[in-house]
Amino acid sequence: MDAQRGSPPRTHGRKSKLLLSGALISLFLVSVAYGSILNRWGDFRALFVCLTAGIIWIVWIVHLGWIMIGGRDGSSRRLYRWGGVIGGALTSIVASRLVGQVGSVVRSHEIQASVNAGLREDCITLLLNWPVKEDRIFQSEPQFEALPTSIKMLTPVYVTNERTDDPNLPPNVGLCKHGFGGFAMGVRVFRNDDDADKYKSNTEGGCERIAPGVYYWWHPT
Repeated sequence: MDAQRGSPPRTHGRKSKLLLSGALISLFLVSVAYGSILNRWGDFRALFVCLTAGIIWIVWIVHLGWIMIGGRDGSSRRLYRWGGVIGGALTSIVASRLVGQVGSVVRSHEIQASVNAGLREDCITLLLNWPVKEDRIFQSEPQFEALPTSIKMLTPVYVTNERTDDPNLPPNVGLCKHGFGGFAMGVRVFRNDDDADKYKSNTEGGCERIAPGVYYWWHPT
């Protein structure tokens, strides 16, 4: 009878531990997702969010080990408990990799929304009728407000006219989302995909095609 009376508190305590474990792993995955969304355009705050996520993950692993192994007798089942901890860790890493793709999905959706609003056509027109003497229009300048809505939707730090005399670097309009000294990350709009391929072959960095002539682009700076 005494043993039966003691069972409910132990069961309640185990449920509380499991709930705390679930809360920690959920908070970890939410932090990873939020960090990936911030990092989609190179926001420096993503670094602190990712560090926080790492700390939460470590706390969760320690807590999981405490639930699975701590206070248990050294029996033949200890190997299975260690397997549960390792399995949980590996599963959480795979889940975080999947959740970490949220930022790229959001970024592609943002660019596609601008494309649907006429981004490519507006950029080609802008390329042919550049309104200022300089090759950049910064967000703080009055000329920025006169730019088409499809461009302002992406809130670039600056818009640049990439016209050179080099035939290997086809003209394009760059919407810089990250990088003042140089174009580190943003969107480039070309006349066609062939121009984009030629530009990629003669520059460092990488790209992701969003629509004909429209690319998410990054460069080392």
